[in-house]
Amino acid sequence: MLTVENLEMEYSSEQGPVRAVRGVSFTVAKGDFYTLLGPSGCGKTSTLRCIAGLETPTSGKITIGDDVVYDSVAKSITPTHKRAVGMVFQSYAIWPHMSVAENVSFPLMRGRNKVARTQVKEMVNKALETVQLAHLSDRPAPALSGGQQQRVALARAIVYEPDLLLLDEPLSNLDAKLRDEMRQEIKEMVARLGITTLYVTHDQVEALAMSDQIAVMYEGIVVQEGPPQEVYLRPTSAFTANFVGKTNVITGEVSTKDQTITTPHSLFKVPLPKWAKDTESAVVAFRPEAVSLSLAKGKVPDNTIRSKVYTTSFVGEVLEYVLEAGDNRFRVKGDPFTPYSIGQEVDIHLPADRILVMPSDDKTMADLAAGQAAAEEALQK
Repeated sequence: MLTVENLEMEYSSEQGPVRAVRGVSFTVAKGDFYTLLGPSGCGKTSTLRCIAGLETPTSGKITIGDDVVYDSVAKSITPTHKRAVGMVFQSYAIWPHMSVAENVSFPLMRGRNKVARTQVKEMVNKALETVQLAHLSDRPAPALSGGQQQRVALARAIVYEPDLLLLDEPLSNLDAKLRDEMRQEIKEMVARLGITTLYVTHDQVEALAMSDQIAVMYEGIVVQEGPPQEVYLRPTSAFTANFVGKTNVITGEVSTKDQTITTPHSLFKVPLPKWAKDTESAVVAFRPEAVSLSLAKGKVPDNTIRSKVYTTSFVGEVLEYVLEAGDNRFRVKGDPFTPYSIGQEVDIHLPADRILVMPSDDKTMADLAAGQAAAEEALQK
């Protein structure tokens, strides 16, 4: 198990002190796969490095298993080499002058993890078998492919069966196909071994596909934490809504008496959050997948936007549309077996339980824009 309590980390820059991590707290249950997800500069890697002992926090408390490895109140800190963690770096950190087996055996020959030489070969072989590289144990490290080097780094991290496995953007240097393969391999491996795992990534697909729990980070804080399905389908922050997937938004007038939001295109009947009683307007938000489409006809029903097909893209399992309604454009997904053509009038139906209601204040709009910008930046990496 891993527990992080009110973690703060500050570093100096030419512009002055920077709070990279601001009061972050979370718990990873034994055997869980927990992901810190966020854009560059959000504090996710700084948090992981504090846990590994590679950075010294400003304050807070970190507990790995039963060991308190950092406590600012008690003024105690456990050195990196004495923490029961295995780590895989973004660059793999494979020693080029060593063979595969020598790389994997290194943690067993140094620090708190030293074992008798008679045990080293057996433990190395077991780790290499786990990552399907036993047949390459004598090969020089530089003669390996990128995916194989990744497996060596994983074998080295798990060879002494650590209490905690730390993975810092481990797939970012691989091509798309290999990244997909390694994503599944890592997920299966840690589940099979039962190792508590903390994973850091900017890639939303990786986080959603691999994790038991996700913590979305932005500007040094955790803005949402929960299971992947909850984070994606029910985002509780505007940043999460546009960083983890895409979100369509439209502003309307609130009626708490009728539990409705009136927009330029439709009346939306939807349960309103408690804060809505103190506001006159709110944002109706919905995922591209949350809708159903039909040819426009008759009067526009509630919870429906009448629109016109602006663009269409066939991507295999779905059709992606940009639909235009007045000054608004909405990105939605539809059934490829019932396509609509550019220029056709289409009704966008929104079930009430798939609508998100958010404040329409400046902060919400800024966070939506920041989430979209961060998602676009992540796609370029």
